[in-house]
Amino acid sequence: MRGLRRVLWSVAAAAALAGGSFRLGMHAAVPAAPRVEAQLVRDLEGLRGALERYHADRGWYPGDPDRDYNNSGRMDLLRRQLTEFTRDDGRPAPRRDAEYCFGPYLREFPADPWTGSRRVILDQSRSRSLALLRHDVEAGNGAGGWYYEVRTGNIVSNHGRGRASAGAGRPRFAAF
Repeated sequence: MRGLRRVLWSVAAAAALAGGSFRLGMHAAVPAAPRVEAQLVRDLEGLRGALERYHADRGWYPGDPDRDYNNSGRMDLLRRQLTEFTRDDGRPAPRRDAEYCFGPYLREFPADPWTGSRRVILDQSRSRSLALLRHDVEAGNGAGGWYYEVRTGNIVSNHGRGRASAGAGRPRFAAF
């Protein structure tokens, strides 16, 4: 009987050790996706907050083709509008003074955590609800970065179908 107990305890201990090793190996490999997901959520919240503060100061979102200094929809200018001081028409400047008294709205423009891209596609012509924007971007072949709709201030990660097949366990859109 003692021999059988010893064998059973040995098997149980070996199984526990194997399970523990397996878990440790999986733990080192798996958490990257949840960390990237969490970073994407934080980045989107920060971008949305910055866009809303810009809108609160002026009554329109950056890149508005009718009212904003960045009426041509330049992505480099959008990043400067959110990370530098701006005047009432949205023109950015690196230093604050009496004229350039708004912002900055972000310390640094975030990179898409999945791809590292800071690219922004500015859509100045459409005005969709956030649900329709998500659907339209998801249906496309996004290459990373951000997709920003100027009329509504909605911004999403630009992943589309291309992101769905890029890696196991990665969702099409990590968060909205």
